[in-house]
Amino acid sequence: MKKSIIIISLFFFTTLSYTQKEIYNYEEYFIRIDDSTLKAFKSDSTLFYQKKFSNPMTFEVDLDNDDVNEIGVIDNQVLSGEKKYTLFVFNTLDSLYLADSVYSGSTKPYQTFSNDLNTILLVTGNAAFDSLNTVDSLSYLPLNFWKFEDGALYLADASVYEPYITENNKIIDLIEKYYLQNGKTCEATRRLKGAFASGFVNYYNAGETILASQFLKNYYLCSDIDNYKRFLLKSFK
Repeated sequence: MKKSIIIISLFFFTTLSYTQKEIYNYEEYFIRIDDSTLKAFKSDSTLFYQKKFSNPMTFEVDLDNDDVNEIGVIDNQVLSGEKKYTLFVFNTLDSLYLADSVYSGSTKPYQTFSNDLNTILLVTGNAAFDSLNTVDSLSYLPLNFWKFEDGALYLADASVYEPYITENNKIIDLIEKYYLQNGKTCEATRRLKGAFASGFVNYYNAGETILASQFLKNYYLCSDIDNYKRFLLKSFK
């Protein structure tokens, strides 16, 4: 599976639709989302593709800079009382087909623009870290950062550096303020486990493995720090 990349700044999807019925028109066919089902019809209204979802939200966006919009669907199902999300990306050039999909766990997918790559990237959760998102903890979990290229989603890990460091500065600021307000205790650390996971994985994605270990050493205040580090490395891989 694929490594994690952390970005926290939020952008809205282009043409995001929460309605039960939506129509997208293309040269040789059109798409209709009706009663949670995506349906594609030829110009003579012949149905040639359909896919059923649970609670879809649809969007159009040009992910690979070819001046042709892809269709995306963010679907969710409630499992054990919690929403779990999956991101779907459909090719629309000449015909419609499912190009790729990613299970996002408890994190709702979104998009951001990368100045490094000069393209829009899709951001999803990493379900391996969902166990850190407990009721009494602050929800702050690692994310995966995807580039759409050659009809598939790929992690944009080696191509991005500065955003990791920038976001980790924010994470460190959050941790320091939380300790100032709540005390530097193991209990406070446990409430921030998602933030520690995000910071640690950010440094690893940026190639800063020494900084990742130093980050935990400086801020993680519980005696299980070695076990927690092993958990992060195992989940990250």
